[in-house]
Amino acid sequence: MKLRSYCAITIGASLSTASLAATVSTCLQEELRTLPEDQYIAVNVRLDTQLNVSALTPYLQGLSKTQRRMTVIRAAKDVARRTQEPLLAHLADLKADGAIMDIDLLWASNEIQLLALPSVARGLFDHPGIAHLGFNKIQDVDVLTDAEYGAPSEEGNADLWNLQMIDAPEAWAQGFMGQGVLLANVDTCTD
Repeated sequence: MKLRSYCAITIGASLSTASLAATVSTCLQEELRTLPEDQYIAVNVRLDTQLNVSALTPYLQGLSKTQRRMTVIRAAKDVARRTQEPLLAHLADLKADGAIMDIDLLWASNEIQLLALPSVARGLFDHPGIAHLGFNKIQDVDVLTDAEYGAPSEEGNADLWNLQMIDAPEAWAQGFMGQGVLLANVDTCTD
């Protein structure tokens, strides 16, 4: 059984494009330095346009809980469809050429998961519309220990692989502790 670790997803503060070049996680950079060019790598592509759930508030008033959920889901799917479409056309060509093995779409966080050759990941560094590229570590569940999986250590959590994957220590060092941030974790736990 495989366990795929996805980065925590931040619902954006606005429906806008935020960057000229994607940020690239330290984990992905390290993997790309050492991975053979003919070996596929699991890459998380977060688009820079995110749904501003707070902006939907006026449209949600007076609706039932189910109606509110459906409104937010429809809005998130619409944002993902509109913003992912141009990138998906490019990725489809690469998949046809064998440079990408698998493409999964995550509408809730406006992300695309790829199993692609290193050259594809590098080619996305400056692709318009991408906010962040990350590495999805895939491990056999049988080889995970409590410490590797995420149990708190006596020294704190900075040494855990899952926090390293999302560059948490770097964010903490810059003073980002998550105040005022809404998080959603999109993780199926198994493939």
